[in-house]
Amino acid sequence: MKQFLQSNRFLALLYRVFVFHRKKKEVVGECQSLYQDKNDGEKDRIAKDMMYWYLRRGISPKQYWEQRFDCLSKDAKLSMLPQRELALFDKQYNPKKDIHIIGNKYECYERLKEYYGRECILVNDKARKDEFESFVNTQKRIIIKPLYNDSGKGVRLYNYGDELPSYPFIAEELIRQSNELARFHPQSVNTLRLNTIRCKDSVEVVWAILRYGRNNNIVDNAHFGGLFSVIDDNGVAIAAGDVHRHTYVTHPDTGVALTGFKVPDWEKACEMVRSLATKVGDLRFVGWDLAFTDKGWILVEANTSPGILSPMVTGQGVREEFRRLKRRM
Repeated sequence: MKQFLQSNRFLALLYRVFVFHRKKKEVVGECQSLYQDKNDGEKDRIAKDMMYWYLRRGISPKQYWEQRFDCLSKDAKLSMLPQRELALFDKQYNPKKDIHIIGNKYECYERLKEYYGRECILVNDKARKDEFESFVNTQKRIIIKPLYNDSGKGVRLYNYGDELPSYPFIAEELIRQSNELARFHPQSVNTLRLNTIRCKDSVEVVWAILRYGRNNNIVDNAHFGGLFSVIDDNGVAIAAGDVHRHTYVTHPDTGVALTGFKVPDWEKACEMVRSLATKVGDLRFVGWDLAFTDKGWILVEANTSPGILSPMVTGQGVREEFRRLKRRM
């Protein structure tokens, strides 16, 4: 059904009109909720524009709000990639049969161990409790992660004697990040997210961001209160913000500038993820999280269904670049 609608633009439009009328109240309600700071006249204007872009491009109310459609020019709006289109791309080029390769964090570690630069163990039942306690006794403080969750969910610092989390989980040696990235927010490991798209003739590195924790949180994920800088193709930070429509010049906790600097060893980071992209079966669209240590870049984890956050703060979408890359798949 979805493939048929994609091949017939007129029928796809009719389908969106049909769906929209079924969900009109829901969409208007979301508009009211997202724009509580606006007066009634502004809300009506935004709601009409939100309806228009839903029908024209399938832009959801959430995407409309996150990417500041109410503040953009028409050309900027046209440059935005509908999140639905990105989700279909991910589904098409990341086959289910290989999702386990990086969806299972320990399987990913076993496959890509040479890039991790630290020890990691799987704890999937009480039988491995002794091994876990020995690991903790050696390391004293470790990081605990659920075996399958993403977006930073369930990640926590574990000290010897703390209550055990639910099985299964993985335990990791702490990452000792370099001062070059620790200075932004020392309590979190501040990671570089590089997305790779494996085309027929090359591996492309796209839509990079550098992420930072906030408020002493050990997690730097943007959807858990973190911040991010948009990184251009030369490895330079050009803009910074969060997923709540805020932009920043400096980190609010440390005062360190979030733009105008170059990511250390940028070319080596790109080289690393190009190599990684060839080692994950038929997965062709992957987000790689890297940490920078005194010995260089190491892999933190890999993700399917990586989001594209840069348009939230730059006001410029990636639709044309995305479609050029898709034609090379």
